[in-house]
Amino acid sequence: MKKYCPGALKDPHALSVDEIYEKLGIQCRYAMLPREILGVTYFSPHWATVCDGRGRNPSHEMVRENEVLLNYRLSESWMYNRRVETMIHEAVHIVMHGGYFRMRRLLGREEETAACCEADQGYQVKCRRTPEEWVEWQAASIAPRIRMNKDLVREEVRQYYPQHGMDKAHR
Repeated sequence: MKKYCPGALKDPHALSVDEIYEKLGIQCRYAMLPREILGVTYFSPHWATVCDGRGRNPSHEMVRENEVLLNYRLSESWMYNRRVETMIHEAVHIVMHGGYFRMRRLLGREEETAACCEADQGYQVKCRRTPEEWVEWQAASIAPRIRMNKDLVREEVRQYYPQHGMDKAHR
């Protein structure tokens, strides 16, 4: 936050994921991904089937390094929150895990240069044995904290209680 959105630390406000992507120089497109994959970030050039937001006009194109592909199903208006959450999740990968994936590429592990956000990932507690499980757990844990500013949430809760006849004892 200090590096990419310092104003949000001084004056807490809702963050625009589009603004974050612009500041980070991240390009985001829709793609024909399996239903269980909400988003994927590539850390090296890769061929993928991209499409418009309705799953139409598919074309096989080269995806650039640090480009995010979202499942085209996330373009539906009712999926707005999940789309934003996935975009932040993928941005966390770029900022925090880019070096890890670039090092894997240098070591000849080209097939492992992508990070995916899975639909059922959530906050399940499980043993994280592999580096890939760790990076996914980190991104899944950090993304909602970026989106939901603690001070804004606290202020909303403070305003909620008196408006609904609740006192401090109910907090």
